[in-house]
Amino acid sequence: MNHEWRPVPGFEGLYEVSDSGQIRNARPSQGRPAGYVLSTPVNPTTGNAIVRLYGPQGGKTLAVHRLVARAFHGEPPVGARAKRLNGHKADNRATNLEWEVTS
Repeated sequence: MNHEWRPVPGFEGLYEVSDSGQIRNARPSQGRPAGYVLSTPVNPTTGNAIVRLYGPQGGKTLAVHRLVARAFHGEPPVGARAKRLNGHKADNRATNLEWEVTS
């Protein structure tokens, strides 16, 4: 199965996100080749997959579903959260996400 890969917003040229919810290096880093898929452990508090990304601003831990939503659905409206249509926190596919305004 072919996946569509897009730059991670805010980390363009460093990382890419797929429509299936994977995150990979866009260039070689720390001895790993470009295209190396990063691990996305689950945050025990929220149940969401997370990833640690490093850029010029330092390291940040980010929720994978929000990265997928930003890359494939654009920046969120003010007060919006990334909602999973099927309710399964492990399903971070772009087709399963939408922005939901909560305020």
